[in-house]
Amino acid sequence: MLDRSGLRVRRSVFIRIGLLLFVVAAFTVLSMVSLWAQEEAPENPTTGTIQGTVRDDVGSPVEGARVLYSSAATDTKGVTRSGKDGAYVTEPVPPGAYVVRVEGRDMAPVETSVTVTLGAAATADFKLEWINPGPVRLESKFGGTIADSLPINGRNYLNAGQLEPGVQAVDGRILDPGKSGFQSLSINSQLGRTTHYDVDEVESMD
Repeated sequence: MLDRSGLRVRRSVFIRIGLLLFVVAAFTVLSMVSLWAQEEAPENPTTGTIQGTVRDDVGSPVEGARVLYSSAATDTKGVTRSGKDGAYVTEPVPPGAYVVRVEGRDMAPVETSVTVTLGAAATADFKLEWINPGPVRLESKFGGTIADSLPINGRNYLNAGQLEPGVQAVDGRILDPGKSGFQSLSINSQLGRTTHYDVDEVESMD
């Protein structure tokens, strides 16, 4: 004899289990979709950048120019350099007003003000003018074989400078009584105290 009440109980249990499995599966799918959407959606930007190009007065790009930027409002400071094409870009910085200053070798510095906004790049292009670096200096370079032609007794590396016309090695006592035993180079009858010379690309001045 078929027990109808038992059959109804079994069907009820199966239905509940099925509903539970459906709910779990739906929750899992929704969670995966939510995570995927979070990964795909771009984050809200909290910073911006400053970018631009540095050129000279004839329009040629200036490589290696120092680009200094600072903001008193955000207490932010930084420095970067221009590339071969004269372009530069800063690291991400907080939004606000910035002062940007550019310095190039033998060039007059220039500065300007920009405002950085969230998620955007503020543009600041610069045109630097060449300045007179001063009078042309007498410069000479000697190879390592020059020392072979110098006398062995009393040899001094400064003696190589005397191979150039108008250059003399002078006793340091002329410059300072405490410099006895030292030598300096006099060029074109100049005193020689400010003469600059390098040995193996290393500055050799007291």
